[in-house]
Amino acid sequence: MIAARHSCSSLSIVFIALLLGAFSACSSHSTLTAGGGDMVKVGRGDLIQLTFKYHPALNQTLLVDDSGAVSFDNIGQLSVRGLTEPRLTRLLKNKYAETLATSELNVTVQKSSKFTIYLGGQIHRPGVLKFNRDLTVAQSIVLAGGVRGKANDCDVYVFRNLGDQGTKKFKVNLKGESASEPKSRFKLAPYDVVFVMKKGADNHKIGTEV
Repeated sequence: MIAARHSCSSLSIVFIALLLGAFSACSSHSTLTAGGGDMVKVGRGDLIQLTFKYHPALNQTLLVDDSGAVSFDNIGQLSVRGLTEPRLTRLLKNKYAETLATSELNVTVQKSSKFTIYLGGQIHRPGVLKFNRDLTVAQSIVLAGGVRGKANDCDVYVFRNLGDQGTKKFKVNLKGESASEPKSRFKLAPYDVVFVMKKGADNHKIGTEV
């Protein structure tokens, strides 16, 4: 069992190294999506922020999944890919009007093209996240479906490619931190790799704790 655990951990480290190399190679080709107002269309990986005037408990920020759909509180899953902000706003107002007396809300689409991170390990939806705002590690994990199993049984590491200076590794302490009220000032950078591992795995190889 011990040998198998070390083998699995070694494979994880090799996988992370390959990802960092790939991200480093593609970082110089990252572009920003132009456009604004009515012409901005929802795409995969975008973040949709809903702000309700009379129902703040329903305020939410949600990720558009690979199929172009989003699961909204109270109204369920809707296909939103290709919609402009005004069309999406009208759709959501009509849907929420079926359950709310007043469905006045504001919709903001945050395009995903600013920078990319990768999430892997013990999370429900490992893969690439694209976003254009400050994001903490806790928020990124929530957007990826959360931790598989108990969060207290996992360690969270961030691997950051510093180019010629190599890779810097952080062990991130999420104790007492929530996605909506992050206490840590540690922010993700473009092309970071966030990896969630079972507690105790390869602790001797991890550098700075934040």
